[in-house]
Amino acid sequence: ATIGTHGDVKLTTVDAAAAAAHFEVEADGNITLDAAGDIVLEAGGDDLTLDADNFTFTSATSQKPSVTFADTANDADGSRLIFSKNRGAAGQDADLITAMQFKSYNDAGTPELINYGQIIPKIHDASDGVESGQIIFQVQAHGGGNETGLMLTGGSQDDEVDVEIGLGSASVTKIHGTLTMGSTAAMTNAGLLS
Repeated sequence: ATIGTHGDVKLTTVDAAAAAAHFEVEADGNITLDAAGDIVLEAGGDDLTLDADNFTFTSATSQKPSVTFADTANDADGSRLIFSKNRGAAGQDADLITAMQFKSYNDAGTPELINYGQIIPKIHDASDGVESGQIIFQVQAHGGGNETGLMLTGGSQDDEVDVEIGLGSASVTKIHGTLTMGSTAAMTNAGLLS
């Protein structure tokens, strides 16, 4: 351990055999990092693994917490946010891969969060060589639970995506601009056939 002039401390592990000299903190209780400044994690091996059931980020600052993924490589590619599902066995039709949910309270301030919307990606067809996916966009529909307003499905053949818009005959679908079928303008924004 090295203690600096102003009390800063550096712990260094050294393995004489040139192997990885690991450092582990094993606590029979909680571990708290309470920093007056920032907390920086540096992984020279490029991997940071967290094994826990729940991660919670809170902030009393407006428009925070903010999570940023910054790809600084000088190329045309970008970063990735990957959600994977591994049931430890073969995937099945209708398997839910993840669910991105958007929750808040109603005007009564009830203690229960309302799920106002969610994005659900699923396996549509898990057949080997087919692997058809499905993404479902849902919103809370006047207290009736989350209902599907947009659904994208991999279709029944290569290079096909089926789309369903709206829910029920009372749903209203608004298109701003011209509706084009294939490469041909079919209807104007005034509702007239082109």
